[in-house]
Amino acid sequence: MKKWQCKVCNYTHSGDTLPESCPVCGVYRDAFILLEDDEKGAAVDTENSAGKASEVIIQKKCSVCGYIKRDDDPGDNCPVCGISADHFQDITSSPPVIKRATEADDDSSETEDVEKKWKCTVCGYIHTGPEPPDKCPVCGADRSLFVLLEPKVETETEPEQEKPVPPAADKKETSDAPETNKHPPADSKPSLTSTSPGFYTTITTQMSKWHGHPISVHIPNGVLPVAFLFYVLGILFNSDTLLLVSHYNLIFVLISMPMVLFSGYNDWQIRLGGNMTRVIKTKMICGAIVTIVSLILVLWRWVNPDVAEQWSSGRFIFGAFFAIALVAAAVAGFYGGKLIRFPGDNKF
Repeated sequence: MKKWQCKVCNYTHSGDTLPESCPVCGVYRDAFILLEDDEKGAAVDTENSAGKASEVIIQKKCSVCGYIKRDDDPGDNCPVCGISADHFQDITSSPPVIKRATEADDDSSETEDVEKKWKCTVCGYIHTGPEPPDKCPVCGADRSLFVLLEPKVETETEPEQEKPVPPAADKKETSDAPETNKHPPADSKPSLTSTSPGFYTTITTQMSKWHGHPISVHIPNGVLPVAFLFYVLGILFNSDTLLLVSHYNLIFVLISMPMVLFSGYNDWQIRLGGNMTRVIKTKMICGAIVTIVSLILVLWRWVNPDVAEQWSSGRFIFGAFFAIALVAAAVAGFYGGKLIRFPGDNKF
């Protein structure tokens, strides 16, 4: 089976045909070189076998979604998120000089297998081991969405190489991968804003850039527990004032939920490439539960203002629905934290 290597990030692809773009850095297929096996079984760069160093590659990277723009992309806008060319940054890299394997290297083959590093293309989690995990421990992505990170090798020129976040390009297809994990190349995605960013694209990209979802989600996650606390205190002390304050806080939660859901969907598309994983699915279900239950509670109290009174038979059912919304918000916050890698996470 043929092996192809990306000149930009050193990703190695096995197969008779090239992928449309690199699943790690997003560069177009023209940047791949064919590797052949010599008599010792070591990979040899057929393009630079004469020892000639390739020229430094200069490309443009989208600062919003991380897409690497190729030469034949139409227009000046990012085909993934639609942002204008003003948000592109120049990145440079030099292809590595691939060394032939020697007999001495064979002795350390087992150690190298153990030290392999695999990167989740959804959340960026790095796994160390001979094979990728069955599921990403951070976002729950399937093992088919992991790519092997090649070890650093000596190069004739060593400019600083910036490894971009992999865009929503096509993932390496495997026969056992579920259909939900297979996506077309980033440049083949239909986009109404590929030629003109427009107002919608500008708003959504800026919302993702300035972390609109983490900001908006703090409103229900902070106000909903307070509303539930006021409801419990209002029941215990038979206080209509506390029950009314709880109701107003719940209305505020309900008003904030459309922005929370939209910003979450926007981040899922731009930052995570629209990949559906167990963590993403759980967050979506919890967000829907909080929205629907909050709407039911607000309408219930509007139709029956005395539902929380001592003599009302429905106040405990009302409180049970309240608790369901609170638990759903807590679960969504917990899984949201799993998508964020904080310094020191490797200690746990």
